[in-house]
Amino acid sequence: MCVFSIIVITSFYFILQPKLSLPIYSPSMVSEELVEEDIRYVKKYHVINNFSLTNQNGKLITQEFYENKIYVADFFFTTCPDICPIMTENMGYLQKKLKNQTDILLVSFSVTPDVDSVDKLRVYADLKGVDDSKWNLFTGDKKITQLNKKFKKINFPTNILSFPAARNMNADNFLNNNDNFLGDIVISSGTLIKEANSEKKKPIDHLIHLFIHGVLHLLGYDHENSYEAKIMEALEVKILKNLNISDPYLDNT
Repeated sequence: MCVFSIIVITSFYFILQPKLSLPIYSPSMVSEELVEEDIRYVKKYHVINNFSLTNQNGKLITQEFYENKIYVADFFFTTCPDICPIMTENMGYLQKKLKNQTDILLVSFSVTPDVDSVDKLRVYADLKGVDDSKWNLFTGDKKITQLNKKFKKINFPTNILSFPAARNMNADNFLNNNDNFLGDIVISSGTLIKEANSEKKKPIDHLIHLFIHGVLHLLGYDHENSYEAKIMEALEVKILKNLNISDPYLDNT
């Protein structure tokens, strides 16, 4: 009878014990000031958007790098004095435990990309013992990404954005326009430098090319299909040649 009582009591103990599990937080459960406006009310199934960001080695990485793999992600900033070091330490623990599992990778997204440059990420990575083959620390151009998302519905940084002053603008319309105002061009200096370095171009040459590219957009040229792209690229190459700048579309690798 005593043995039976012990078994019953033990059984009830395990039945009544709550199952321990990690909580899943959605954007709607977080303070509004910490969440982008368009996802503040997402209650479940929130995922990290597609991205194109720069890691601690200055290499541009997209979500395609993680295709058919699992990645554990956190969000941090290098000057964070409290919770970030704890999270980074935990990520370091995972890095050690998952070292030989090549299908599981680690990702840390900086929430202050304007402050966390590639150089700062490199210093932080060395300080925290980051294995570059296992763990990427990401930064990016926040302002150009916000503009690209708002006006182009693309949540990636880009090198240049053009905003024509009028629809259906072309060279003839511009010459007959009394205002002589084509529109606005926004160039990301950070993305420009990264591209110039990776493509082995002079930054000033790349800047001039992007400016010409942007002006042609303001004049109505585009590259939505191969035919349009061929016309636009030919014009860019012709203008650049007159400025003694080599064809930017040639493979410089």
